[in-house]
Amino acid sequence: MSSDLTEGSPIQQFLLLAKSSKGKACAAVIQQALSAANVYVFAELIEMPHVRELESTEDAKWVELLKIFAYGTYQDYKVNSGKFGPLTPQQARKLKQLTIVSLACESKVIPYTVLQQQLEIQELRELEDLIIDAIYQGLIQGSLDQKSKQLEVEFTMGRDLKPDDVDSMIATLQAWAGQSDNLLKTIKDKIQHANAMSDVEKKHKEEFEKRVENVKANLKASMEAEMLQAAELEGAEGFFAEGERSRKGRAKMKGFRDPHHPGPHHRDMRDRRG
Repeated sequence: MSSDLTEGSPIQQFLLLAKSSKGKACAAVIQQALSAANVYVFAELIEMPHVRELESTEDAKWVELLKIFAYGTYQDYKVNSGKFGPLTPQQARKLKQLTIVSLACESKVIPYTVLQQQLEIQELRELEDLIIDAIYQGLIQGSLDQKSKQLEVEFTMGRDLKPDDVDSMIATLQAWAGQSDNLLKTIKDKIQHANAMSDVEKKHKEEFEKRVENVKANLKASMEAEMLQAAELEGAEGFFAEGERSRKGRAKMKGFRDPHHPGPHHRDMRDRRG
């Protein structure tokens, strides 16, 4: 096992002790780890060679208890409490907090009644103090809804994974990956469809704008033709009106005689008289 995985973690000191301890000494290391503050993961300790050797000895119960702290709950301990004997106050508190973590992994809202049953705590104040300490330790993030009497979870740490759960987790991850691929394909198809519809809409808009421009051009040409025709008609009417005025003017001039300039008839009459 690489020490890089546990470098700087609270379990590191117990891994070093278990590496150099055998038999009863190794069992004592396990008990110390179960009581130690800030130690909430135990899979590395379970895999230590000297710890595994204990499974075939009279101290095997300590390995079983270690596995309950790694994977199990307070109720798992209670079922076999006669085999393990009583827990220390520190061990009992830690196992109950790890049980809260397991419940938080299954539900984001945990009623007080469920917590009281699983942890065998009657007093609400004691339960809330335990939860607050778990939040302070960073095991969970959430809030207490005292009015509704429930714990609302936002985040929880991950517990150690049972060896038998590896295949199940792999299957779950594969299923999730398959669903993600299907979702991604669906999203891509919808994007392509949306782009195609956008192109069609753009084409329709361009065609509509072109038809509008054509209508405008036709209206403009028609209006210009009508204006030109109206101007020509107005010019023709003016021409004929001017011609009529000229004709009437000449007709009036033909009937007019200037007394100071007699015409040829008057001159003839004058000559004859002379």
